[in-house]
Amino acid sequence: MVLRRHLPSPSTLFVFEVAARHSNFSKAADELNITQPAVSHAVASLEKHLGEKLFIRSGPNLALTEAGKKLSGVTTRAF
Repeated sequence: MVLRRHLPSPSTLFVFEVAARHSNFSKAADELNITQPAVSHAVASLEKHLGEKLFIRSGPNLALTEAGKKLSGVTTRAF
């Protein structure tokens, strides 16, 4: 078994870190110079890969789930 297949891509983790820091996909997109749908897609892809919701979405407002908080702490230190 190849471990690499089980790890999320570094780019999705980076997008997640920025989105978590801003609690806003549009602000994350601005910082990363990509579109808001690209941020949303990357986060959704990461959530699917992990099998966990990372954000509670309520319109434009985002809040981290418990899993999101744990991952945010790790990604913030890593990046």
